[in-house]
Amino acid sequence: MLVFLIVVPIVSADIAITGPLEELYNLGDIFSASVYITPDKDIDGLVKTTLQCDNYNLPYYIIPINIKTGREKKISIPELTASRQGSCVINVALQTTAGDIVEETNSNSFRITAELNLTANLNKEEFLQGEDLTITGSVKSRSGEDVEKATLTVELAGKRYTADIKKDEFSYTLNLGDTESDPNHILSLSINDSKGNSGEEEFGIAIKPVAAKLENEINRISFRPLETLELTALLYDMAGEAVNDYINFILTDPAGKKLFEYNALSYTLVKYTFAQDALPGNYQLKAYINNVNKEDTIKVEEVRDLDITIVGNIVYVKNIGNVRYNDQATIILETDDGSKYLVNKKIKLEPAETAEFDLSKEVPTGEYNVIVESEVGTEEEVITDTVSEENIPIEDGRSVYKKTKQGLIRVTGATIAAVNSAKGIFASIFMVIIILSTILYYSRDYLKKKIKGFNNPLNKPEHKHVREEIKTAGTEEVMEYGTKGSN
Repeated sequence: MLVFLIVVPIVSADIAITGPLEELYNLGDIFSASVYITPDKDIDGLVKTTLQCDNYNLPYYIIPINIKTGREKKISIPELTASRQGSCVINVALQTTAGDIVEETNSNSFRITAELNLTANLNKEEFLQGEDLTITGSVKSRSGEDVEKATLTVELAGKRYTADIKKDEFSYTLNLGDTESDPNHILSLSINDSKGNSGEEEFGIAIKPVAAKLENEINRISFRPLETLELTALLYDMAGEAVNDYINFILTDPAGKKLFEYNALSYTLVKYTFAQDALPGNYQLKAYINNVNKEDTIKVEEVRDLDITIVGNIVYVKNIGNVRYNDQATIILETDDGSKYLVNKKIKLEPAETAEFDLSKEVPTGEYNVIVESEVGTEEEVITDTVSEENIPIEDGRSVYKKTKQGLIRVTGATIAAVNSAKGIFASIFMVIIILSTILYYSRDYLKKKIKGFNNPLNKPEHKHVREEIKTAGTEEVMEYGTKGSN
């Protein structure tokens, strides 16, 4: 039996890969490699190139080759764009036309990433609302190449701001006008290019509040003397948030006089009670802090008011209003027998001034119930105020003239004696007529005698010698002559 042995020649080759040149690439970067193959026998086959990464393999280049023994063949692998992240190698396999692998090898390992090299700085770490925050920095690919086009995104206090970057170095300014105050803000930066790469950076910053708006919360806008103004200052920062800080208050009266200057924390109740003689008119209330202020106009009403007290036979009157009192008060004095006297007193008092009236100079001796009526109130509301005291003993201290006048009034049948109320010229004339009439009435006998004496014939000139004789004769003779005068 014959046995035939078929010997298949064994082929081997040296494969060397040059590239990729960098250890780190960004998405969108281009890399390539070159392959050098030297077989130890003639070979007719295929060169197959595969990108092998952590979680995927990408066959991307196959080329047929025919290489003679000992001859080196260089194959330039086409450029490839990095599209997925991961640690990768380029695998090169030499195969026969039948698909058998003659030799294979891998390139050096390299990594594809989406991270950019971002370097950034802030102009400072503590800011006031309304100040400018400036970010400066640079951005490059991981291989150190410039990033030509990218978008900068800044996130702060829930707000997002964007800007285009056209070169690797950049500067961006953000105004913090309405950003909420916070000592522990986080400022986040991110840069994204058109290829899907990005870089991020974070900073801790503090933003302090700046007063921007002030409001006065007032219990009301119109007051009367002795009423109390209640005020609370509401302070807001540039973000509209409440701020606790010290507020200055100034209250100025209508004459420009400062009634108070006060300093208190915002959201704290401040009180001011108007004086009894507070000027009527418009008052200016100003609250301010730094260059933020709020002015309000409040009004103090005109109030006419009297404090009337009756002590014995004296009536004391004090102007407790805030305007000049120019009116009259009516004093009514009543006795148990029904007699009634009205005393009208003209009152002219400046605020806080006082006056007093002695009732003993107004009425006869007796015990009286005394009532004092006066008109008080505001411009919108006038009321009659009444003060009374009972059983007031009064000794008569009137002048003779007043006694006569009041007596005459009572003689005429008046049931009420109006004392010190002869208002106007007509009342005066009327009183003069009454007095003259009374004088004439009580002097009528005297006047008759005077008139009778004037008509006596002895008073005529032709009886002068008779008058002389009478003078020497005495009284009895006159009476006698008077009797004889009829002869």
